Amino acid sequence: MLGIANSVELLQGDLTYRKHVLCKNEQKLLFKPYTRDDMIKVLEQIATQAVAPYSVALADVLHPKVLQLAASKIDKLSGDIRVCFDIIRNVVQAKMSQKVITKIELEDALQVVNQMYQSPLQKVILKMPRSCVLLLECILQHCEDEGAQAEMTSQ
Repeated sequence: MLGIANSVELLQGDLTYRKHVLCKNEQKLLFKPYTRDDMIKVLEQIATQAVAPYSVALADVLHPKVLQLAASKIDKLSGDIRVCFDIIRNVVQAKMSQKVITKIELEDALQVVNQMYQSPLQKVILKMPRSCVLLLECILQHCEDEGAQAEMTSQ
């Protein structure tokens, strides 16, 4: 039996009985996450191939720093190259949805990455009226000041 999973807990939990019956000689092969340089090499290799049905390589329309941005972001998070592919796919789809065929610039990729990884709280704050944001900033400052005063008095 061969099992492939994103986590090493493949045969735990409800599968305990099956584990004992089917996998008496269980072996785990753990692969390290991709490094930034590894991801860049893979992305560059894929980007040089022509994309059907357009007969154009992704590298021809994609700023080279876009691949580096995707690899750097994912290297810090997980090393899962599939997420890099998702970022590149989302960048290309966002550009194609504009119905203007131009080169995909770094700014386009930054916008997509920010949308993908922006905190839900940050999205709410950005939609709030400026007066509410200022009130939150004042409350936060007041809490930080009280925390600093409490630390000084406890010493």
